[in-house]
Amino acid sequence: MHQRSAVTGVVGLRWRPVALVLAGVLCASGMLPTLASATVEAPHHAHPSPPSRHRPGHLVVRRDAGHDESAPLSSIVPAAVGQSGATNRSVPPPLRHLTPTRSNSARHGRDPLLETASPGLRRTATAAAGIVAPTPGVGFPGVSNADNGATAVWPPDTEGAVGLQYYVQWVNVSFAVYDKATGALVYGPVLGNTLWSNFPAAGGVCQTSNQGDPIVKYDALANRWLFAQLTYSGNGTGPGYECMAVSATSNPLGQYYRYAFEISPTDFGDYPKISVWPDAYYLTVNQFNGSTYDGPAVFALQRSAMLSGQPAVSVEASLPTTYFSLLPADLDGTTPPP
Repeated sequence: MHQRSAVTGVVGLRWRPVALVLAGVLCASGMLPTLASATVEAPHHAHPSPPSRHRPGHLVVRRDAGHDESAPLSSIVPAAVGQSGATNRSVPPPLRHLTPTRSNSARHGRDPLLETASPGLRRTATAAAGIVAPTPGVGFPGVSNADNGATAVWPPDTEGAVGLQYYVQWVNVSFAVYDKATGALVYGPVLGNTLWSNFPAAGGVCQTSNQGDPIVKYDALANRWLFAQLTYSGNGTGPGYECMAVSATSNPLGQYYRYAFEISPTDFGDYPKISVWPDAYYLTVNQFNGSTYDGPAVFALQRSAMLSGQPAVSVEASLPTTYFSLLPADLDGTTPPP
């Protein structure tokens, strides 16, 4: 376990593509002129008093709140159902009322991608061209709410990813590993926080909490698995963390490099979404303090360090409350983006 100390100076980031991407987010929102500098923060436990929780247009750089290397997942005793810490989150996203405007066609002309042929005509054209739909592959039962024990959670927030040999599925508070060729269950279902057993970072919130909004991705560029889920206090406030784990190999049953990244000392990061990109793992969240919506935040996480279990840095950019639920672009396959 590597506990991080207070940051007293600017982290030496030669991580320029990430800064440019986040600058692009701010520029697109019209906020780039307000960006004068980046604040470097230690994890919240090192602060005598919490910083301002929401500063749109300002980059915040943080070191991870802690990281380590786990035992092989196959050897970890599953977390007990009664100690899952899972809750049916009652904080709803705010309703957004859209003001009717002129249609896109009226403003910009006809959408060139708009399909006008009926489904029947499209099927006929496809058959005539000799294009045949692929044969469905293996089908098998996955994780269900029944696997969560007494902690049934709605909505299920079903997640899944396919690797070289395995398929991993995570249904809110439980995940399982399957042989993708046969559909055979090879591990689980177990509670999500099993992956962070005996992980004391950030006061142990990752091992004691199992609050869902899970993410499971397969990083095809590195042949690694990426697991993540959020944590927050019981009243829907901070400090909020994103618990993350990157596999040391392509085997999801092996060892993991585990991390806790602080989202905010006062808010929790709801509805997290993560993307794989060559220069970083990108994370987006909606920030809530109780029932108060504080706007979305975008994080760039130091992928190169996380792939080797080294201390990692996050760079955060917050946006105003006029934005909601940003979705980061995700790279599938091994062809790099242009």
